[in-house]
Amino acid sequence: MARYSLLLILFACSSSLLAAPAPKDKAKVTAPDLGAMFERVGTIAKGEKWPKPDEETALVDTVKDVVQRMLKAAGKKERSLPVAIEGLQKLVVEGQSHVVSRESQFVIAGSTRSTGMKKCIVFANEIQSTSAEDCILVGKTVRCTSIKNCVVVAEEWIQLTIAKDGECVFCAGQWIRANQLANVLCHVVNPGIAPGPANLVGRDGAAIRCNGGKDSIFLNDKSNFKATSAENCEHLTLTEPIARLGKR
Repeated sequence: MARYSLLLILFACSSSLLAAPAPKDKAKVTAPDLGAMFERVGTIAKGEKWPKPDEETALVDTVKDVVQRMLKAAGKKERSLPVAIEGLQKLVVEGQSHVVSRESQFVIAGSTRSTGMKKCIVFANEIQSTSAEDCILVGKTVRCTSIKNCVVVAEEWIQLTIAKDGECVFCAGQWIRANQLANVLCHVVNPGIAPGPANLVGRDGAAIRCNGGKDSIFLNDKSNFKATSAENCEHLTLTEPIARLGKR
């Protein structure tokens, strides 16, 4: 009888263990989806209607998330974005927004061109400017001659002549091309997926290419970087993704 009771107890214990739910893993933090963000920007630009306040904030917060992830991966302290939404002039959403210069503006457009930008937030399919300072530039492609203390996020590529004087953060889907990169933090999300486009200098497959790199951190393997000369540059291996581009 005692043996029978013991078997019943063991059976009850084992049944309760089998029925008990498995411990849940800690929630995984998903890398921000830049593909979804760029798709939404394109929809807004086509509709030519300014998004609701919570949506415009969400767009900027996605960029902020990418920047903070990059800073963390580089072992740097969190810092504010170079410009905040508050106080900026919100322009009418247009297919094309081409002006001589911009200052303290929030722009959403199909494409935008200017000779200079300062303290602006720009979301567009194509962005071109001679100079940019204290700006957030987000586009499918971003081209700038001289850039200072800016955050640039591009779905495909970033092309620059010179980036120095101030801490710039660059995140591109596939390519970054520059003449001079100094004191910058760079990352390419999907290096090596396709050869560089014909209009970019250095079509050799390297995700990041510059003539001169100095005092900069690249969040990609060194095999994805080519430079004529590089001084005091680091190449760090990521333990978790910075961002993703939809299903790519």
